[in-house]
Amino acid sequence: MLCLSKDPAGTRLKTWLRDLSRQMRSEQNVRLSIGVGNPCLHISDYRRGFAEASEALQMGQTLNKEGGVTHFNDLGVYRYLYKIARMDDLRDMYQDQVARIANYDSRKGTDLLDTLETYLECAGNLTKTSNRLFVHR
Repeated sequence: MLCLSKDPAGTRLKTWLRDLSRQMRSEQNVRLSIGVGNPCLHISDYRRGFAEASEALQMGQTLNKEGGVTHFNDLGVYRYLYKIARMDDLRDMYQDQVARIANYDSRKGTDLLDTLETYLECAGNLTKTSNRLFVHR
């Protein structure tokens, strides 16, 4: 966390961090990746600022394997593409889990997938789910 009262746009900070990254690479053979979020004016802003810096860091590491400085505001459309790609990863993970349940059902002759579907339709309410499935809770 840095105070930017004398550099509200962060121009000097970006330059300093970029120079630091280059110096580390040339002198120490270290690839330094840095993510920068937007300035935080209030304590309540720090969560957002940290999330932005983390996202900028992750994307910077993906986009630039040599290291460097990535500012959240400079990501542009990449921010949205990155989020879409992550949603696909989550979707794939859930699809794998559902496929495992379906496979188990077919091997064992159970109805776990139907039970899961009913549970989700009942918004996770166990009483409603058990009533719809005619089972005791």
